[in-house]
Amino acid sequence: MRRQRIQIASLLLALCLTPGHSASASVATDDVHSRPVGTRTGQAAPNAPAPSDAAAGRNRPPAPKLSTPPLEHDVAIQVDADPGRLELMLQRQEDLARKVDGLRSSPLKDLAPAALGVLGALLGAGLANLSTSRLQRRRLENEDRASRAMAGIAAASKLSDFRSRQLYELYAPLEALLLQNVTVRGELYRMLIESRCADRTYEMRPDSKGHKGQSLFVVFKDGSPAVPFRLIEQMAYLQAHHDNVMGPVREIVSVNDRIVTLLHQKIGLVRSDNRKLSKRLGKFLAHQGVLQAVAVPGGRVSAALPSYTTTFPRRLDKLVKVDADKLRTEIKTWETKTAGWMAPLVSDQVEIAHDS
Repeated sequence: MRRQRIQIASLLLALCLTPGHSASASVATDDVHSRPVGTRTGQAAPNAPAPSDAAAGRNRPPAPKLSTPPLEHDVAIQVDADPGRLELMLQRQEDLARKVDGLRSSPLKDLAPAALGVLGALLGAGLANLSTSRLQRRRLENEDRASRAMAGIAAASKLSDFRSRQLYELYAPLEALLLQNVTVRGELYRMLIESRCADRTYEMRPDSKGHKGQSLFVVFKDGSPAVPFRLIEQMAYLQAHHDNVMGPVREIVSVNDRIVTLLHQKIGLVRSDNRKLSKRLGKFLAHQGVLQAVAVPGGRVSAALPSYTTTFPRRLDKLVKVDADKLRTEIKTWETKTAGWMAPLVSDQVEIAHDS
């Protein structure tokens, strides 16, 4: 293709130079034919008569031209002699055309930066929205967990406070008063066993329901069957024949009165899961009401007493101790947990104080 272009350009150049070459060629031919044979141009022929001035003027050759165009074969030779230069020019022209075409902007190139900018903005907005939504969701989840944890801690703290009230306001004082009651009752039993009466004696006999597997019995000397000792039933006899034991009896009544007062004030702190304790506390209140009435000197009970009022509730102190021990364990467990939670905070405060 490039070779064809070179040939076409050479042909066009030759065609442009052909008219000048023909005219020069015709003039030169006429000049040659008008000269005599054997003469040179610009010289007179030998043996020729000297021309006159008029003839000389007529026969004078035309003035030579200053410049004559190259002949056809010279042009062809020059064109054929510089094909490399012409090819180089055409190559430069093609390179220049390609560069111009490359510099020419296209609609797609003009729209590409704007499209990339819009795409980047959309992508950035999408990523920002995704990141914000994830952070928001994570924050809500953390806040929900924190709120539930705080609610759980608050509920557990309130429950621990209630257990502390149960232990320190009801069970611990009740346990101490019942222990005092058992101690004074043991002293009363010892005094009765050591006493000497004409018609009866007192002795401890095995009893599966008694304290430490034993209970105090009244043994009659006339051979009547022995009966368990009941303070309410024996109160009148003790007042008449055992005035020396009335001190412990009055102490028992006084301790029981303090227990009744405590139960009236703090009965709502009794653990609801221990139904046996609730029943026996009810029996104790009934027992103490009758005991207080018959313990007054000269006091009498007009009607026959029901059996539950004459018997002190057995193992009442054991049931109270079981609940008190449970409360102590639960409170200690809660204190251990809170100490574990507070340990990192305390260590951080110590480090801050040390750094400062």
